[in-house]
Amino acid sequence: MASITQHPNSRFFTACYTNFEGKQVKRSTKETNRNKALQIAIEWEALEQKARRGMLTTVQIQKVLNELSEKTTGDDVRLPSVEAFLNDWLERKVARGAAAGTIERYSNTVKMFLASLKDKNQMPINGVTPNHIQDFLDDRLKKGAAPKTVIVDIKTLGTAFNHAEHLAHILKNPVKAIELPKNVSSEREIFAHEQVNQIIKAVATFRKEKSLEFIYEWKTLILLGYYTGARLSDCAQLKFGNIDFNKGIIVYRQKKTVNGG
Repeated sequence: MASITQHPNSRFFTACYTNFEGKQVKRSTKETNRNKALQIAIEWEALEQKARRGMLTTVQIQKVLNELSEKTTGDDVRLPSVEAFLNDWLERKVARGAAAGTIERYSNTVKMFLASLKDKNQMPINGVTPNHIQDFLDDRLKKGAAPKTVIVDIKTLGTAFNHAEHLAHILKNPVKAIELPKNVSSEREIFAHEQVNQIIKAVATFRKEKSLEFIYEWKTLILLGYYTGARLSDCAQLKFGNIDFNKGIIVYRQKKTVNGG
């Protein structure tokens, strides 16, 4: 049974209890109150006994430590859930003025990661292990996401868990233990004039279903993309203000892509 002792030269009580290996151990409680020190010793031994029987989970550990802290010091050491922490992290990014494209990309990654955890997304943030990250990575690849996209997902999670580590919510970032997939780059061939003409002719076949305005818009987008090399999403957002008619140039800032797959 757990007990406490006090060395003549120390003002702190020492807990004496049996650990999960069945060995007698001594550990300072850092407590000067006898009753509080004994309570700590009893709780520590209870945790060791549960660990010995294989009944201990991260959530249980956090619950016991929180209750123990409240009983002895009045402090609450409860950690946010994975879902709460990541959503709060996103809100902080928005508040600090992160670009809309970046926020959308981060949000997609967080949404997919929380979905991969299922009901475990309500566990404390320190319950996330490298296995959870690895399972998420493997699932993304299995569903057909490109390695480059998955790398961005994992790096996004790494940024979030770095923040958790800085806040002392976790001891170590679980993402750091993950080996990223190899990024196989690919080169896309340029459309030939004949191919572009075929695409424009295909748009014209929409005449029975769509308005002329719709057809002209798509023809303009296709030609802009072909002659400028811009993404269609950037072409769709161009305005007259982006065109310098005197110099005969189009000025715009390329938007970041949003990961998906």
